[in-house]
Amino acid sequence: MKASEIARSMEKIPVLRYFSQMISRKLFFLNDWSHRFAVLLVTMCLFSPTVNANCTRSNAGIDVMSTAKLEIVNRHGEIVEIKSLIADSSFERSLGYQYVCPDVIASSTILFQYPRPIKGQFHMNNVHAPLDIGFFAADGILVTYLVMETYQDNYRPLYGPNEPFQFALEAPVGFFRENGFEVGNTRLIVGTQ
Repeated sequence: MKASEIARSMEKIPVLRYFSQMISRKLFFLNDWSHRFAVLLVTMCLFSPTVNANCTRSNAGIDVMSTAKLEIVNRHGEIVEIKSLIADSSFERSLGYQYVCPDVIASSTILFQYPRPIKGQFHMNNVHAPLDIGFFAADGILVTYLVMETYQDNYRPLYGPNEPFQFALEAPVGFFRENGFEVGNTRLIVGTQ
């Protein structure tokens, strides 16, 4: 589409025509093509649909996470292989999926790896999609798994098991159930990159 066609189509849409007129009064030094193009860009930014204006494709923690192949043996002895981000530093673990867009969360996993077993809890501050989280003991056995919901209003629960864990795997909702992962009958095997 040529610039002249864009300009003519803009005049047909009332809101664009209004913005065009307002800008032409204030920015009289721009020629006709320039201000119409500026109006088009501004309007596209203001009115284009977005999933969540506060989300990003990544964050500073994810940017530095390594990846590894994980094998998870389910209750039937079947091996499910996945490639996962590995959060093995306190910085990476502190960020997790915060500020990340739901479509990225739906297509990836993060394994939180601790140097030794801990007792702890996870939050969902600034996370834009619900998650499954599975907690694994030092020997790789699944201790428990939970669904972590996004926070609504002032209800902000923390999620974690009552027993120590060394690994926590965040995954899209349904991951553990759909793969037949069962508490006590599922083992995590962490591979290499």
